Amino acid sequence: MGGKSRELDADLLPQFDKQFVAIYNKVLKKNPKMHEMSVGAAREAYELAQLAQGKPAKLKDVKDYTFRTEDGYKLTARVFTPLGDRPKEGWPTFVWYHGGGFVVGSINTDYTLCTKWAANANCIVISLDYRHAPEFVFPTAVDDAWAGFQWVHSRADKLGLDPNKVAIGGCSAGGNLAANVTHKIKESQLPPIVLQVLLVPSLDNSNGKQKYGTVEKLYNTTGLEIKDMVWFGAKYFPNPEMREHVKASPIKHEDFIGLPPAFILVAEMDMLSGEAIAYHEKLQKNGIQSQLKVYEGCPHTFIGFYGFMRKAKEAVKDMTDSLSATFYPAKTSKL
Repeated sequence: MGGKSRELDADLLPQFDKQFVAIYNKVLKKNPKMHEMSVGAAREAYELAQLAQGKPAKLKDVKDYTFRTEDGYKLTARVFTPLGDRPKEGWPTFVWYHGGGFVVGSINTDYTLCTKWAANANCIVISLDYRHAPEFVFPTAVDDAWAGFQWVHSRADKLGLDPNKVAIGGCSAGGNLAANVTHKIKESQLPPIVLQVLLVPSLDNSNGKQKYGTVEKLYNTTGLEIKDMVWFGAKYFPNPEMREHVKASPIKHEDFIGLPPAFILVAEMDMLSGEAIAYHEKLQKNGIQSQLKVYEGCPHTFIGFYGFMRKAKEAVKDMTDSLSATFYPAKTSKL
């Protein structure tokens, strides 16, 4: 899958994490960029990249279930169950949505990370799939994410879950879906979730994205490039007006009151970092407890190198600790 070799931008190079630079120079700089590939090739490459997350943790069980969307489409929910006995009240649960720009990624994305969270936060992790563009455009992914979350609650008894200890999270596009679901829960009769974990989230897809300053500042970054964003966006938002809807840009919601506490993880060299920080600040202004952590020198995709980067391991541990502290306040992560 080799291509034209591309060096990191000379002005940004000193700011990048040294471990990432080594990985980039050894492997990534000869790989084609996402926007240079067909959708099929991009999906294959993204699937292959999951190998960089390393070996999964040992669990009691990993099992796939099927849930239906509002229009009757069948999707997969993958349930990761840790070793040990189920707590008396049922398992605390972390619902996860993978990233991939709403175009790439699958139920197999973040498999290793899901096993780590399940094993080390001692909780069930449920990875929910959703339909992708260009076959299914906005707002299909958002609606699928909500259907999956409703399925989780409908199966709480059968899966042995504690419905009062449910956290939600997602990476990049998955962070967008997780944020959407947290707002939707406010309008529902479901029990409130206890924590939202947003990893390098996409929270503002509107045409005003540039106002945060990071797009201009990091225009020549890598991991998620401006041309990648255009490539993804054209497929998920065929009508530019779609971008202005709150389902496309959760930061545009006016009412943040009553949302769950948040842990927002930001990569310093990510163009999406500005909107994630703005979302954190908006939560705080509305009285919502929100923790923000910036991973210095890291690009948007750094979590994918869990098997090779210290800061990726740090981020996964930070997420584990946040879940553990929420689910079991007296305990800490084993990771």
